[in-house]
Amino acid sequence: MRRFAAVLTAVMLVSAPAAAHQEASAPLRLSFLADSDEVTQRARGELDDFARRYDPKGGMSVRVAGHATLGESEMQSPQYAVGLAQRRANNVRSYLVVRGVPDGEITTETYGASSPLDGRPHDDAANRRVEVSLQAGSGW
Repeated sequence: MRRFAAVLTAVMLVSAPAAAHQEASAPLRLSFLADSDEVTQRARGELDDFARRYDPKGGMSVRVAGHATLGESEMQSPQYAVGLAQRRANNVRSYLVVRGVPDGEITTETYGASSPLDGRPHDDAANRRVEVSLQAGSGW
């Protein structure tokens, strides 16, 4: 019985970091107000938590992907949506850097209105977002 307990303890110790890593790598989906690139109070809390858990020695880099909708402003153009999505991604990146995530470990991508969430219509409010995720490899 002692041998079984020792093996079980060893398995739990080896498995614990993997479980924590999976939890840490779950992507964040941050919502934005229409025609705004300002990081909301709720998103700041989520980013604060992400930055606290981020381990630059863990071999993971941060991916920040900006999205927008076509109907967020009177302009309603794909070019405007790309610019807005880029400003959103850049603001999230800047926020993470201020919170201690190394700038060289962050990559930004911009999709504008070209990648609606879960097949939703291009003008759905859920598409006004930035997604933050961890990916293997270093941004350096």
